[in-house]
Formats: sequence, C-alpha cells, structure tokens
Amino acid sequence: LIRGVRQATKLLLSGMDSLHARTLTRHKSEANFKRYAKRALTAAAERAFYQAIGEEPPTV
Repeated sequence: LIRGVRQATKLLLSGMDSLHARTLTRHKSEANFKRYAKRALTAAAERAFYQAIGEEPPTV
C-alpha cells in the first residue's frame, strides 16, 4: 500500500499507468486521484506536446 500525494506523483512521473498507480494508492475515483496527481499529469502533457511538435522540452 502506498499513500500520499508525493508517492502518487512519483509513480506517474516514472511512467506508471494511472490505473495501476491509483490501485496502489487506493484512490477509489479517478477524479480524486487526478486532483492529487496534477503535477505529474501536467508534466506528461508537456512531454506529449513537445513530442508531437518534434522538439525537445526546455531544461530547467
């Protein structure tokens, strides 16, 4: 069992499927899980955007 916002975010940032991460963190609803994992979802969307336009994401 994994608990907490950081753990959910780390799982998603590492590329784990959101359904699997949600199962491990025991979030019952996708909406509730997304609220806690917003940073990871934003990072994934940014990666997908840069991949779609054929560019590398900027480094921080």
